[in-house]
Amino acid sequence: MKDNIPQNVPSSLAIHTRKRVHDLADSPSPACPPKRARSNYLLALKEKERLAKQDDDRSSDAVSSPEKPLSGARPPRTSMTTSRSRITDQSSASTSSATAETAPTFSQRTFPRDINMDNKPATLEISDDIFPLFYRRFPASSYFKCQDSSECSLFDKAHPGGTYNPPRTAFDLYTPRFVKGKGKDKMGMCPICIEDIERGGEGRKVWLAMKFSAYNYHMQYSHGISASSSMPFSPPLAFRITSRSSNHKSEKSTMKEGKCHKCMKWVPVEGVKDVEVKVKELFWWKHAATCHSSTTIEGETDIFEDDEVYAKLKSLGPAAETSTRKR
Repeated sequence: MKDNIPQNVPSSLAIHTRKRVHDLADSPSPACPPKRARSNYLLALKEKERLAKQDDDRSSDAVSSPEKPLSGARPPRTSMTTSRSRITDQSSASTSSATAETAPTFSQRTFPRDINMDNKPATLEISDDIFPLFYRRFPASSYFKCQDSSECSLFDKAHPGGTYNPPRTAFDLYTPRFVKGKGKDKMGMCPICIEDIERGGEGRKVWLAMKFSAYNYHMQYSHGISASSSMPFSPPLAFRITSRSSNHKSEKSTMKEGKCHKCMKWVPVEGVKDVEVKVKELFWWKHAATCHSSTTIEGETDIFEDDEVYAKLKSLGPAAETSTRKR
């Protein structure tokens, strides 16, 4: 029985995994394989003969009629790659168009040009082309509800879900207007993202966990809203570019810095890595949150978009200006 076993029987592992069937005759094997290996070897030989016969049939068909496509042949890789790249291009194009459509529309607020820097008269330097979110206007919340009054109840807006959460004032940009859940599962809805795109929002519901500071990080580092004052962080008084020694080719050799109106220090307003960031204003807002979270530049005005919602809230008088939160 052993004499009938071929000497070049492949290992059972190679046959069992069915890898490289055409190279089975050249693979090393033990001198006396077990019964399972012999049965697998016979199956592999039959599979090899079937594949060889199929290849011969295909080659003969191709010679006889080269223009006729093979019925069982796979599509060439070039066509698969082309179709895949086409799908990728279409998806990226749709993504870019969707991003362009959902980009918020906002205008620039007014800042005093004449300021005091180091107790000396100076001119405020504005860099709205590089850091536009420093100077943007915000939409006054159209999801404001007066206590004991139905006149301004949600401004005829569809209820976004959750429970209404009274803000500190009608012009509070930080406090979520709606919350849901309790304890560690409590979440708040961003009052800026929910507004219409034409008013400076994103037209979408953004629910964020409040127990683990996800809501706080979103408001401070995506919109630049202070948790202390519920108002936007003030931008730098001036900008300068300093040189630095880069330790890696991916690091910047120059750094843009901004001067803080409170500590009067020059603070980096960009990262060390030479890469694109989603929110360029993030680095300044991190400093602002720890340094001047409750103070602003003297004379800083025009925080809100001057539209119908803002005019209606202003017309409410004390009902909008005073606090509506139960303390």
